[in-house]
Formats: sequence, structure tokens, C-alpha cells
Amino acid sequence: SKVLYLSNLGITANIGEKQAFVSVLSLNKAQAVSNAEVQIYGANNELLAQTKTNSDGIAIINKEMLKQVAKGIIVQTDNDKNFLALNDSISSPSTEQLLEDVERFKAHVYFQSRIVRPKAKINALLTIKDRDFISASKLPVKVVFKELYGKKVHEKVYHTNKYGLIDFQYQLDANDQAGTYKLEVHLGESLIGYKIIKVEAFMPPKIENSITTDKEIYHIDELMNVNIRSSYLFGAPASNLQGKMTLNARPIDYSHKAFKNYSFTNESLAKSNINSYIEHSEEIVLDDKGEFKMVRKNALTQKVPSVLEAMLGVTIMDDAQPVSAYKKVKIYPYQAMVALKINKDSFEKGQKLEGKAVLIDPHTGEVLKRKLYAVVKHVEWHYDYSDGNYNWDKETTVVDRFTLDSNETFSRDILRSGDYIIEVHDRLKGHSASQNFDVFSWNYSNISPKNDLQTVEIKFEDKLYKKGDNLDIQVKSPILKGQLLLTLESDKVTNYKLVELTKGVAKTSLNITEDIKRGLRVHATVIRATDTPSMLIPFRAMGYKFVKPNREAHKIKVDLEVIKSSKSKTTLPIKIKTSKPSKVLVSIVDRGVLQLVEQKTPNIFDFFNEKPKKQLSYYDLYDQLLSHITEGKLVSFGAGDMLSIKQKHLAPDLGKRIKPFMLWSGLVESSDGAVELNVNIPEFNGRATIVAIAMNENSIGVNTQEVNIKDDVMIKPSFPLYGLVGDKIEVPVRVFNTTKNPKTITLSSVNSTNLTLELEEKTLNIPANSSKSVVTKLSAHSVGKGNVVLLANYDGKEISKSLELPIHSPYPLSTKIFKGIGSTKQSFTIPEAYKGAKAYISLSDNLIGALRDDLKYLISYPYGCAEQTSSKLAAMHYAKAFLTNDELIRN
Repeated sequence: SKVLYLSNLGITANIGEKQAFVSVLSLNKAQAVSNAEVQIYGANNELLAQTKTNSDGIAIINKEMLKQVAKGIIVQTDNDKNFLALNDSISSPSTEQLLEDVERFKAHVYFQSRIVRPKAKINALLTIKDRDFISASKLPVKVVFKELYGKKVHEKVYHTNKYGLIDFQYQLDANDQAGTYKLEVHLGESLIGYKIIKVEAFMPPKIENSITTDKEIYHIDELMNVNIRSSYLFGAPASNLQGKMTLNARPIDYSHKAFKNYSFTNESLAKSNINSYIEHSEEIVLDDKGEFKMVRKNALTQKVPSVLEAMLGVTIMDDAQPVSAYKKVKIYPYQAMVALKINKDSFEKGQKLEGKAVLIDPHTGEVLKRKLYAVVKHVEWHYDYSDGNYNWDKETTVVDRFTLDSNETFSRDILRSGDYIIEVHDRLKGHSASQNFDVFSWNYSNISPKNDLQTVEIKFEDKLYKKGDNLDIQVKSPILKGQLLLTLESDKVTNYKLVELTKGVAKTSLNITEDIKRGLRVHATVIRATDTPSMLIPFRAMGYKFVKPNREAHKIKVDLEVIKSSKSKTTLPIKIKTSKPSKVLVSIVDRGVLQLVEQKTPNIFDFFNEKPKKQLSYYDLYDQLLSHITEGKLVSFGAGDMLSIKQKHLAPDLGKRIKPFMLWSGLVESSDGAVELNVNIPEFNGRATIVAIAMNENSIGVNTQEVNIKDDVMIKPSFPLYGLVGDKIEVPVRVFNTTKNPKTITLSSVNSTNLTLELEEKTLNIPANSSKSVVTKLSAHSVGKGNVVLLANYDGKEISKSLELPIHSPYPLSTKIFKGIGSTKQSFTIPEAYKGAKAYISLSDNLIGALRDDLKYLISYPYGCAEQTSSKLAAMHYAKAFLTNDELIRN
């Protein structure tokens, strides 16, 4: 059984900690009910507050009622009465949730690099502030560094400085495994921030790729000239490297600034096609200049609804490491395109469909003169309810055909209510464009599975707002006729407006009358009259949109002054100026390392300037009215992600010799707004990213700049990860000349005794801004740590490149056991694989001595299942007689 309540009073309520905002409308007409008595009750039917509605049907009660927690609202007039139970809030927190304690502070974690090598030092800046940028000064916080799904490797209580900062440093050791780690910041029992970091044996990429084309826009019949260029991060060309080039294209909508609000797309064609229009790939080899040029002719496999966006991709192999780059261009399949605009996409029955069709050259925007052909189709959706779901079927019927000249307006009568599509075709060149529209009447609702039937769309200018500004708001609703209640909300309703909605669209404005603080929300609620028939349109639709606050006063301007290029093993001067006294931190990292994880400049300001959670609980009774509400959806199939830029793969471990370029200044005081640092550059060639972060008690600033680190002559060997005794390996060594003059360079090497390195070519003549690769032969002689120092002499100068190369045994790690029983001299032949191994000899007059290893293995094996456990018990039973006095086996 079910209890039914009969009333004509509709109630909505926004409940805050210090305010109740109640709206009362008649259910049958959706009109404001004035002078109605509104009473708010707490637990045990305790009356918390009461008042009467105004002419808009609004009752506002300002009182700290939530300390007692409101439980229900009763509204009554002279001849009617209804209630609203405050049980389940709608798209908002409950009243109980509003009272929950929220941790004031949050922690931002900035890793110098989100990927480090094993045994590296991890540097991180921890910033603890509240949502108003106020620092957690001199506060104890617990920092936990742990494996993502495993053990803690570091835990310590740190104290923030006066600006809420912690300069965190942790040295990884041999016991810290490769994998994913998590750095957590705890304040008391609360987790206030964390960040993930990867520990991987990677090699930073040393090259950078670029793709240029002779045009940004092509016609499908045009030849596409593509130039692929790859260079090392320090500037030299990546000569003669191999790679792969790809081209994929997907459909996008064409637009032109001279034809605003026109459609250039046939949506019906777009939905029926496969998303793959052009696919191509080929292997390439760069020339001596690190370039590859190609001319490509594209061809289509199906008709395009508008234009195409093509993604050109290139992956170049630098030794064993792939490095990728991408570029987008547009392809126009049509020499002429139809532009279609209709005056209204929703109008009442009896009004005319009016619009304009234009034929243009998509490259120039020039209007072309030609006869066009139009067709109007009526779209009808049929549905049935089965097994708890609505099943939809689409029926399309042509209701009108007509011709028109390009750049000509049209006006057509539409006799029936419903959903429609108008298509205009250029039969000569093949393009067509379409627009959807609907015709409504007072007793007809247009329902289709594409509608989100309970959501209101809210639009206003996306900018930063402050007290006194006006919000010019446009609202689009699935409910075409009813009452629109707009509220401007923070921890209370600061302004509102009640608007009559007639055609599903409304334009109005709201003034921001109070301090915006951390931001406001526009809350739109649309109510329809219950005496308008519809099986699917809900009685209430709603939506929220955030109003961004202007909080620029909490930013610090950071000016970073550094030279654009420097040499390795020198001192790099850095000057920093800040607009406010602050603490400054400088991080310098090889750009190639940051590219591996696509690490961007830290956006610390936005982290603390997050949207506040909703601070009002919204309730109404419209979901409880007798009605069927559904939300239909159309399923779309296709390869929409085929053009997404893929994450670059990490390279395999190349040994301990790789030392990524990372420098960390620590926190430096900037009391007078200026900081000067002198940074010692190690042996490094490439491009580095400098990040400067400034913090004070209530402000944040970040700036970044890049610097090239390159020497006149550089050596880049491609040694293997390790060698095995007996190996003879050909190792390419590339030598760079980055100057504007040719160089004659003499190579030599100094090696450890367990390996030799033979140089086939010792004197190299390298042109300006070029490189040359020579082959060396590496021979490994004995097990141990090998060292190689390559030397290059030119113009009376000498540079070196040192690295470590471990030499291992060619045999796998294993143990060989010889055993036997005898009373005479015994001899054993040691296999070649065990040359240099350690030997242990055990002699005994007890038979158990010959069986000792087998028994120990049998007993100590890590048994798990029932069968293994019973086997162990059996082994111990039969070995019991031997175990009494044998300490080795017994232990």
C-alpha cells in the first residue's frame, strides 16, 4: 500500500547553516503563491522558525538553524497545506554533511621531477595553506613516503616555516625498489595532500622532433609537403636516425568568422560514417641534416560531413629510445561548402521556418552563385518500456523539398509539431549542411533520447568576477514553459530572480551584491505546471554553474633573468625578482626528463584557488509527484581517440652511468624582492627547464624559463647496459661540432684493465654545426666494474666523457654440488662455467653427510598447500633419526 497526499502546493528549499530559502509555487499552474505560512521544524517537531512568502512565493529565514538540524518544512495557505521532508538532498550535500568538520588546510606537493632513477635523491616542495592562501605557519605535519601498494620507506614529523613550506628531500637506496611511490602529507589524522612519483631506470631523451608543412590548410587534391626535422636538445642535427611517420584524419566542423552561427556540417552523414577517413604510415631515415622531406597525395575512403583534421606524427629512434612529435593540419574535401543558418532552432506551431543558405569557397570565404537544393525531414521517436529501460526507435519522413539560390533567405510553413532536420545540398560539388529544429505547441512536448531531461544549461561570460558586477545569464531548459528560479549562492542565497519561461530559453541578469570570496554558484531551477501532459518531461529541471572570483591579489609576480645558452662545467648566474617579499626556490631539470611524464609548470595558485564545495542543501518534492521520468541516451560508436597523442614509452635501464641533470636550490629568502644564485652546471649537454617558485604568508608566484647547455665539441657514445666476458661489441660514438667553423678532432680512450676499446678512426673532420658517427670495438676480458674515458682533442683543448660499464660472467648464477662415498682419494673436475667460483667442502664419517643438502632442502622448502605440508611432515618423520645431533639440519 502507498499513502497519497493531495495538495496543490509545490515546495523547494535551499538550507544553509544560517539561512533557509524556500520557494512555493502552485503545482497545477506553476505560479508563485504569496502570503503562505512557512514553518521549519527540527527533531521532535520543534518549531525552529516561521515566516510568510512574498509576492514571488519566496520565504527567507536568516537564523542559525542547522545547529539543531532542520528536519522538515510545512507550508499552508487559507485552503491548502503541504510539507517537505528534508531527508534526501538533490545534487547537493545533506544538512548533516554541511555540519561536518572540514580540514582547513591542504597540501600541494611539487616534485622536482615526477620520475627519478633508482638510488636518486628526491626533492619536493610541500606547501601547506588554506583555501584563502593563508599559510600554515610553524605547524607540525607528518610526511609519509611509501610504495603505492606496499610498505612505508620514510615517515617523519616536519615543522613548516612561517610561510607554510617544507623543503622535502629523501635519498633512495639499494633497498628501494623500482616502481610507483606516493608522498602523503598528514595533519593530525587527516590526509591533506599527496602526489605520485615513479622510480624507473629510464634514459632521458636527447633529441627533439618537429614537423613543418608548407600549408596549414589543404584541399584534398593538393600535394602535402612535409618536412620532418630532428635535433639534439643542445642544437646539433640528429643525422641519419631511423623512424616512422604516420598520418590519421578525423572529421571536425568547419567555421568562418564572416558566417557566425552558420552550420557547415551534415550531422546525419557524420553519424552514419566510420571515424577513420585517412590512415597512413611509413618508415623513414633522416638525412645528414637530421631532416626528412616528403610529398604526400591524400585520398578519401568515404564522404566527409564537413572538413578533416589530420594528425601528422613522427617517432625517431635515438639509439634504442623512441621520441615522438605531432602536428595538426586541416584538409578541405570540398571546393565549395554550404553554410546554413535558421533564425530559431525552437519555435511555436504556426510560426514559419526562416533561414538563409550560402555557398562559399572554404579557403577564401568568397560567396559563390549556384542553385541549391533543400529537404526538410520530420523526426519522430517511438519508445517502449521494457525490463526497466526505455527502448527508442527513430523514424524520419521527408515533408518538404524546395530549391533556392545561394545567399538567399527562405521561409517555409511547418504544419506539425515535432523534431525536424533541414538539409541544403550543393549537387555539383557534393557538400551539404544541416540544422536541427523543433516546433512546439501548448499540448505537445518534443522528447527524444538525446535530451538530458532533468538538466538546465546555464551560460554567462567566462571571466573573473567581483562584488558589483552583473552576470548576464542565458538559460536553456528541457521544460519549455514554466517558472525559472535563479539563485546566486554561497553559504546562503545572496540574490535571486523569478522568471516566466515560455519557450525553453530565457535571458536575464543577476547583480553580485556581496563579497564573492571564494566564488559563487548560479543555481537554476525550472518548474512546469502539472496540468500540462507529458509522460517523460519531468516536473522539475535544474542546473548549477560556478562564478569565478577575482583573487589576483594573492599572486606574486616572478621575473626570471638567465642567459639563453651556457656551457657545461661552468657557473650559471640566475637573477630573480619578486613583487612581494617571499621565500624563493629554484629547480633546474633536464627537459628530456620532464618530457617523459609530460610534466608542466606547477600551477600552485589554481590548486589553492579550487572551487568551494556547495554550501547549501537543496530539497524539493517534485520527484515524488506521480510521473514517469527517464533519461534517454544514444550510443555512439567509433574511434574517437585514435588521434590522441600517446604517452612516450620509458626506455630500458641503461645502467648506473646515467645521471639525470637535476639541480635544487632549496628555500632562499627574498626579503628585498631580489635573489641572485650561481648554479654549477655539471657534465651535461641538452636543454634544461628552470622553475622559480615564490611563496609568502598569503601569496603564490611561479615562473619558468629554458636554457640550452652545450659545448663546442661533445661526445655521445652508445654503450650497452653491460658486457659479458668474451663479448666483442661494435659501439657507435657520435661526435658533435656545435660551432660555426669546421673542426679537426682527435679521439683517444683510457680504459680499465678488464676491457679494451679500439677506435677505427681517430681523427675526424667535422663541418660546422654538424656531427659524425664512428664505430669502436669493445672487448670484455674479465668480470668486474669497467671504466671507459673517451677523450677528444681540438684547437689545443681536451674534453672527456666518462662512464661505467659492468662486465659480468657469461654463465648464469648457479650452484654445482659434487658428492659421494669412498675410502680412497677422490678427484672432481670443475666445469669452465665455475671458473673463479667459491667452493665449500664438507667431510663426514656419517652417512647423513652425503645426504645433508638434499635433506635440508626437503625440510626447509617453503611448503604452502596441504599436500606440500604433509610431504614436509613425512620428510621430517623419516629424517628424525638423523636430526638429533645434527645442528645444521635441525636449525
